[in-house]
Amino acid sequence: MSFLAKLTIDHEEMVVLQYRMSMVQDTDHSDRPAADPRGGRIRVLVELTKSTTLFDWMRNPSHVKDGAFVFYRRDGMSKMRGLKFRKAYCVAYKEAFDADDTLPMRAEITIVAKEIEINGSRFDKNWPVSL
Repeated sequence: MSFLAKLTIDHEEMVVLQYRMSMVQDTDHSDRPAADPRGGRIRVLVELTKSTTLFDWMRNPSHVKDGAFVFYRRDGMSKMRGLKFRKAYCVAYKEAFDADDTLPMRAEITIVAKEIEINGSRFDKNWPVSL
């Protein structure tokens, strides 16, 4: 089943072509959790527009942003899932264009956020107060 997804940052909406979010939890020798969960690293591929919002975010290492993903069902465009992030940094940025490809010009970014909320379930990272 395919979905449509949008990323909104600074009131700017982008079409999501690919999305990955990962979290991990270390385990002991018997595979029991041995540490708090960590991660919440979001890798996303978006269709590029003329905006430089993502590029500007990446090139400023102290700039944090809030944003949201909305994943829609194909049947009637109802919302299936939402992810909000707060106090986030863009830690990787790549652009790509292939003339012989069916994909549009695109940017791949990696986002790390202090707070992530998925459909109301929240994960907070234990970052120092100064960040």
